[in-house]
Amino acid sequence: MPFQDLNCVFETKDEKNDAATFTGVASTSDLDLQNDIIEAGAFDPIPHKATGEPDVVMLRDHDRSNVVGGWTRFAQIGSELHVQGTLCLAVEKARETYALLKARYLTGLSVGYMIPDRSAVKYDDRNGRRIIKRATLKECSIVALPANRNARVLQVKSEFGDWLARCGLSDIDIDILVNDGLDALIDVRRKPDRNGPPEAKHDLDDDELPSFLNVPTDEMRVKSEMRALLSQLKGRCHV
Repeated sequence: MPFQDLNCVFETKDEKNDAATFTGVASTSDLDLQNDIIEAGAFDPIPHKATGEPDVVMLRDHDRSNVVGGWTRFAQIGSELHVQGTLCLAVEKARETYALLKARYLTGLSVGYMIPDRSAVKYDDRNGRRIIKRATLKECSIVALPANRNARVLQVKSEFGDWLARCGLSDIDIDILVNDGLDALIDVRRKPDRNGPPEAKHDLDDDELPSFLNVPTDEMRVKSEMRALLSQLKGRCHV
């Protein structure tokens, strides 16, 4: 079965009930390191099960013994095949995969497909290339060593990060808050804006704090309320 490896673009959207969902780009029409080009829409239509779910297996490194979850959505957008999948965190390999994705040590996707007949492939003998015009997508793996480097990891979020985003924090604020803590976020907010005039400040005022906080005038009360809220959430959410 032929494969196309990608340094994929994906974002973990949610983590709950022993599952972590994510989105990404599984295939593009760029030339890969195997000298293949998969045309946009070559995998249409995506095979589906009787239940309506995509009939495409999610593997780790193309290993048929390592099913780590399932794909829930495929959508061709321009030259990119966008995907949504769910890691089953009850599976040890899926937990390992999720940890590596969050740490950005694992960033690749690779599609495995079958070509129906010779008419589905165009050969460019001059450049030694294959142009895949039609193929049946059979599996899509999360891999370590991609061949197509035109797609990149965007961001990994947990349910907690999604909740903070809905409350009004930016992705940068969420990263600082989750990874470095509240004091670090407050410190960054109070530093001059590097892209603005020297006098520009990011003060923690009523306009910049997320709407879920009733902002008191005393900064220590702001910190105390935020810490109490984060403490409660961390008890039920992974961060």
